[in-house]
Amino acid sequence: MIRTVDEYYKRLYDLYPNIPKEDIRRIVNYGWRQFYWYNLRGCDVQVKSRKIGLWMHCGRMYYNSIEHFRHYKSKLQNKIRALLKKSDWEWDGYYYTYLTEEEYQKIRNLEKFKVTLQNRRIFKVDKECYLFHNMYVHFIKFKYEDVGFTMTVDNLECEAEIAKIREYPLNMQDLINNNI
Repeated sequence: MIRTVDEYYKRLYDLYPNIPKEDIRRIVNYGWRQFYWYNLRGCDVQVKSRKIGLWMHCGRMYYNSIEHFRHYKSKLQNKIRALLKKSDWEWDGYYYTYLTEEEYQKIRNLEKFKVTLQNRRIFKVDKECYLFHNMYVHFIKFKYEDVGFTMTVDNLECEAEIAKIREYPLNMQDLINNNI
């Protein structure tokens, strides 16, 4: 049984004698830093081994499928924001939200249209909007001043355009396959 980090490194050195010891140490330390970085930002972390077929999950798991779906959505939202911070993402000035089926039927043939949003949550990141509003299929985008990643607006009138139309509401399988 491995009890210390040095024993762990010795075991790895024996398993991979052709790889320099400094490279093994650098790879393992990088993995630990990434694990810590994602955990610090509230993401669940899964480590999988395709070779042996084992996996490890660091985070919450639920027996209730509805609770698990909600938890998974919130952790996916954390992941989206964490990956944005790591990348060189630049905001394009658009905010995103959904349209109900009735609202969409009124404007479906228009390229740009005026819409009044009553008590709606708007998102700066499109994928985060599609994830949060998983039960809707019609999404719009509109220019708005920078108010942060998300905000609830009441009685906002804006000129918008269609951002995305899904065939069906989002389900757990879509989340697992990253089909947001």
